[in-house]
Amino acid sequence: MQKMYLNASLAFLFLSISYYQIKYTVIRQRKQKLADPFLPHSIQMIIGNHMRLCHQIKLQIVEPQ
Repeated sequence: MQKMYLNASLAFLFLSISYYQIKYTVIRQRKQKLADPFLPHSIQMIIGNHMRLCHQIKLQIVEPQ
């Protein structure tokens, strides 16, 4: 049970990190006044990394090793 709470808090931590990574990327782009064509791509990469981490954590919750 404790491991499940740990995994859930880890997932939340990763989510907050991803959120701030996206926010920082957007703010940095606005400051540089650049319409970066790679901005959506980098946001997608951050979200993709987060989804992969959450999926790994979910697998550990369902099937603890």
